[in-house]
Amino acid sequence: MIKLEDHITYWVDAGLTRYSKIEALQRKIVERVKSGEMGDVIISTEHHPEVNFGSSQRHNLFSNSLLEEVERKHGQKYNKEDIISVLSEKGYHFSETSR
Repeated sequence: MIKLEDHITYWVDAGLTRYSKIEALQRKIVERVKSGEMGDVIISTEHHPEVNFGSSQRHNLFSNSLLEEVERKHGQKYNKEDIISVLSEKGYHFSETSR
């Protein structure tokens, strides 16, 4: 029987982090693992509250209630930065990913 412990070179406890920072770290690690510079890694982390949009635009939707709040604060011609500012006021971070 193959054990997970036999294949993992590193186990990283990153603590409470921003999603975007861990995603960037993960990309660097993947490249190093692919090139043979290092073995497999498990990253254990907890993210701050965050909304992230991926590459599939049809799934990148905000709720109507959030957009109504943005419109009340910024008017009908709001933009992405206005949405992000309302999310930030609520304690949420925002990021875009390639996933």
